[in-house]
Amino acid sequence: MTSPDQSRAGDGATHDLARTARSLRWGLVIGLLVLAFAFQGSRGVYEPDEGRYSGAALGMLRQHDWIHPSFDHELTNYTKPPMTYWSLAASMKSFGKNEWALRLPNALAFLLTTLCVWRLGRRLVPDRAVLAALIYATFLLTTVAANVVTTDTLLTLWEVLAVLLFVEAWWRRDSGAWRLPILGMWAVWGLAFLTKGPPGLLPLLAIVVFLLTRPGRRRALWQLFWPPGLICFALIGFWWFALVIYQDPSLLGYFLGEEVVGRLVSSEFHRNPEWYGSLKVYLPTILLGSLPWTWILLRRVKRLPQLIRPGFWRAKSSEPEDMFLLIWLFLPLTIFFVVRSRLGLYVLPLFAPMALLMARRVTSWKWPPDRGRQLALVLWVVFLLLVRWVGAKVPTAKDDRRMAQEIQRLLPNPVNEVIWLGRGPRWGLSFYLHTEVEQIALRPGATDPMGRPLQTARSELREEGERPRLWIVHSSQATELLQIFRADGLEGRRLGEFEDRSFYLADPTPRLPPQ
Repeated sequence: MTSPDQSRAGDGATHDLARTARSLRWGLVIGLLVLAFAFQGSRGVYEPDEGRYSGAALGMLRQHDWIHPSFDHELTNYTKPPMTYWSLAASMKSFGKNEWALRLPNALAFLLTTLCVWRLGRRLVPDRAVLAALIYATFLLTTVAANVVTTDTLLTLWEVLAVLLFVEAWWRRDSGAWRLPILGMWAVWGLAFLTKGPPGLLPLLAIVVFLLTRPGRRRALWQLFWPPGLICFALIGFWWFALVIYQDPSLLGYFLGEEVVGRLVSSEFHRNPEWYGSLKVYLPTILLGSLPWTWILLRRVKRLPQLIRPGFWRAKSSEPEDMFLLIWLFLPLTIFFVVRSRLGLYVLPLFAPMALLMARRVTSWKWPPDRGRQLALVLWVVFLLLVRWVGAKVPTAKDDRRMAQEIQRLLPNPVNEVIWLGRGPRWGLSFYLHTEVEQIALRPGATDPMGRPLQTARSELREEGERPRLWIVHSSQATELLQIFRADGLEGRRLGEFEDRSFYLADPTPRLPPQ
């Protein structure tokens, strides 16, 4: 029999353990908030992605046009659907045109995605749900991506939220309660489609494949493709595409040809299309991006060949949670390996199923963790914050803030427009100089990212009412630009240079007094 003293001691130990677990949860919440928001405004706008997205969002605000993304008043930009631009423009309109507001949408997306992973863990890894969220929140890649303005962190939120709603519906499939989460799932797929188009639906393909492996697949597929849900997806996901195609029918060919087929099979985007490009991009991204949890992956590498054996998947049929997570991870990853447009952040959404699978595999981790593991996690979070802080202090050629500061030093008075000649425009200058940036070409024949011909320097000079304009040209082409100025009766005034770019103003040639 247990004595009263022993019983009281056991109750006290249980109470202490619960109090420790509660304190750790609050610590995790505080740590997550710090990881999401700390030093988000310390770093300047980096090219190419941050400059491009911020430039298009500022174009929306400047033109008061939230339908047609554009960098300037002349040239629209449809290389991405508008959801990322909308989030950036709304944040800057609400909190001001500063770096913190620019990165706020991705910080919130990172925070909400971690909560979705925790909720998924409650369903798929019920005894280690907090661990799954902790793993996701402390991955090197997820925290770095939360500090970079791209579409991928926002897309990850929509994909993980949609999968969460599917899992909630799957748990309620035998009752009428599955309809509401299915309707919400399709609404979120619409948001994913408005963020990055068809690639945003890759987890949906994984869901379909998973359902095809389960008993009662016909009923499950009917529930998944419930007609009201499909209507909801069409209304949310396609309205913008339908509107801009109606206004400009040529965009249909562009969206289907360049943005879908071109990225699948073409090397024109120069995004590691070589046969070894997948290994060069995704292997280091996964291994380094999964730090400090990479050791869990390395312990499982020897089991990867089992994935191609039918017997492995037959055995997994008795573990539907494990099977679903494996399909969610490896089916999109296989597609990323095959297509010829490859960038490291493309696989960011797959770090959610990776975190859940890791939590299922790390059976030695109990909650709350021991003091040694707590200390290791705290040190890792401090390291991540130091990386973000140090990264903001290290000079880099990609920083538009540095170039803008040099321009403001050389030219204190504002200009009406920045004219960028040639490739690699620094759209982020618009963020700092509070004016439009327009890309033009020295000679005819150059095109923009959508394949449309760029305006030339000669035709730009004939436009009235836009002076003073700052001209930025590669230093090796400055002589050619000066010749164009003189042919138009102007004199190029050199202000200075920054790295390999020279800055000019075009002044009227002084007239000689009559003799």
